[in-house]
Amino acid sequence: MKYIPYSQFTNVKKIAEGGFSIVYQATLLYGIKYHFEVEKEHKNTFILKRFKNSQYAKEYFLRELKTNHHTYTDYGRVSEPNMVIKTYGFTKDPRLDSLDNYLLVMEYAPSGDLYKYLQNNFTEIDWRKKAFIIYFTINGLREIHNNGFIHRDLHSGNLLIRRDLRDDLCQCKIGDLGLSQPVNDTLLNNEIYGVIPYIAPEIFMG
Repeated sequence: MKYIPYSQFTNVKKIAEGGFSIVYQATLLYGIKYHFEVEKEHKNTFILKRFKNSQYAKEYFLRELKTNHHTYTDYGRVSEPNMVIKTYGFTKDPRLDSLDNYLLVMEYAPSGDLYKYLQNNFTEIDWRKKAFIIYFTINGLREIHNNGFIHRDLHSGNLLIRRDLRDDLCQCKIGDLGLSQPVNDTLLNNEIYGVIPYIAPEIFMG
C-alpha cells in the first residue's frame, strides 16, 4: 500500500454514488513511478473512493483497506487473473472535512458494474460469457473466504467488469469491501447490512 499525494491526480470526476461512498475516476500523473501492475491501455486511470461523512466513515475505510491487504499479500494470494478489485493505496484530499478526506486509490474497471453492463449488453452475451461471470464471482468469493473474511454486501452493483465480456479475455471482479468483516467477528450476530433485495431471508429471521 502506498500513500499518493492528492496533487498527483488530475481530471478527477465523480462517476457514482452509493449509500456509503462516492466514487471518482482520476488520472494519475507519472503513474509509472509507483510501479503499479496495471494494464497498458489504462495505466494512468484509477478510481478514488471516498466514504461519506458519518460516524462510520473511517471504519468502512479501514475495513476495505484491511480486507484488500490480506487478499493481495502473502497471507492470501489471489490466483491469476486476480478476481478482486485491487486497492493500490490511499490519498488525502485537503479540501474535505477531516472525517472523510481520505480516499482509497483503486483499480479502474472500464466497463462499469455488472448490473448496468447486463442492461446494455444482455442480448450480446452468450452462455459462455455468462459462465465466465459465475466463474469469476465464485472464485473471487473463495479467495475472500479463504482469507477469513466475508463480504456482506455482494450484489450486481459490486461486481465490476475489468474487461469487456464480449472479448475472449473477459474479467468480472468483486469490489466494495467496505462492509466486510472477519468471519469470526462476534459483532456479526447483531448486524444487518447490504441491499435489501440481495440479503438472505434467514438474516431477517435472526
